[in-house]
Amino acid sequence: MTVTVAAGTGPASLANGQNVVIVSSGVGSGDFVPIFKDVAVPMLVFGNSAYSNLGWITGSSGKGTVGSTTLVSLVDTTTPLVSDLMTGVGFKMILDSRSTSLYWGTPAPAAIRAVSIMGQQTQLVSFGYEKGAALMTGTAAARRIGFGVKIDSLQDLTIEGFKLVMAAIEWLAAAP
Repeated sequence: MTVTVAAGTGPASLANGQNVVIVSSGVGSGDFVPIFKDVAVPMLVFGNSAYSNLGWITGSSGKGTVGSTTLVSLVDTTTPLVSDLMTGVGFKMILDSRSTSLYWGTPAPAAIRAVSIMGQQTQLVSFGYEKGAALMTGTAAARRIGFGVKIDSLQDLTIEGFKLVMAAIEWLAAAP
């Protein structure tokens, strides 16, 4: 795997020839977009700071945070974004030993809904858009995934959280 590290300020041509664009949760909301918004390369965004500027949610009212001990649950078991996890069962995405947050967004109706805050079907911690799907603003130029965990918390994922991030990456990598 070849990794190219680039600033969130671009240029967008840095995405050319890449298999996946990964956006760190440390990229500020104003730094990243609109530069990479319409690149025709699958994209995985950690956290939720860039969701609004990417056109994935309506604005700051369409996102939020909860404590990492909050239970989440599957929204749609038919999507490849949920791995082999069970529906109707609440689970944690981050180990109890890590005190951090989960980040959610409320995406456009065309989104693939994978995982939500338990009992809050519109507060999605993991969701995706298929290429050509209608975003809140524009259309997805390639597959897109929002994953509501900060990148520095990946080493603290539970088994369920790890399965979800792997399913997201595999789905993006299999993009036609």
